[in-house]
Amino acid sequence: VTAMLTRRIEALHRELMELASQRRRMELHDMRHEELIHRGKAGLFARNAWRQLGDQIEDRGMRLAAVERLRSFIDQVYSGQILGPGIECTLAFLMEASYISNSDIWLYTAVLEQAIDTLLTRQREQATLANMQTKLGLVRDLAQHLQTVRNSTGPQCSMEPSGKVARLSSLEYARGKTHVSIPELELPVGQIIAITGANGCGKSTALALLACCGRDGPSVPTGAKILNQDASIQLPSDDVVEIAQQFYCPLFSSPMSWLLLHAPSGENVKMHAQQLLTEFGLLREGNDQDESIHEHGRRGLTVEELYREKEDWYSELSGGE
Repeated sequence: VTAMLTRRIEALHRELMELASQRRRMELHDMRHEELIHRGKAGLFARNAWRQLGDQIEDRGMRLAAVERLRSFIDQVYSGQILGPGIECTLAFLMEASYISNSDIWLYTAVLEQAIDTLLTRQREQATLANMQTKLGLVRDLAQHLQTVRNSTGPQCSMEPSGKVARLSSLEYARGKTHVSIPELELPVGQIIAITGANGCGKSTALALLACCGRDGPSVPTGAKILNQDASIQLPSDDVVEIAQQFYCPLFSSPMSWLLLHAPSGENVKMHAQQLLTEFGLLREGNDQDESIHEHGRRGLTVEELYREKEDWYSELSGGE
């Protein structure tokens, strides 16, 4: 029984280590792409993914603790009912044969027990301390980043429902080595406007600041700083949608879960999504071993791949895909 429980404990330890490693990779990935998460309104998706992974870790931890307690109980029964009486019988035989005395038994037993307890306790506490230091460092970094985000101030936003233009006034900002000043700018409603300029001149930052004034607008872009406290942006509507240059691609997710990021859950929604993907030619029949893939190249995903969870689906895709 003890051997079976030990194998189960080792298996649960491996699962916990894999889940912990997965969580560390997700933490680093999402911290690097924090701005993309906000700008792409993927915060709910990321939060649910973290919660689901946390539930799995908690479940494995509770299972592990239960099995370890069961093994500890069995060890105590074995020690108290079998091993202890056996040692006492052996010591009684040795004492009867005059090989040891009472004082020797007490001395060596006490020294051995204390040495083992000290060694085990020190190793456990050192491991616990190292784990706490790692987590404290992560919490400290997160707290510092959160304070930076909270201290970042955006422009003064206002709405004029009857307005015909989006108006930027006294907007002055810096990002890196770029310094931009927009004394006054009006963007007429109902027109397509192109903003041109050299790379790094502040075009994307200006549009990102404009998106900050939307109904669910993100925070000020990372690294951007408003230099003029009188900066203001007036919009005819707070329904602002930003299509970012880069997208947040989550780790350890399936294409279907990412596709239905803002959609309600349910089998009907998934079936409708599959039909649309098939109509657009993004879903194909067959499986991963289909020889036509190697002959003609990949053309869409299979239904099986659509629901398959991988560490990083999106790094394997080409630009066209």
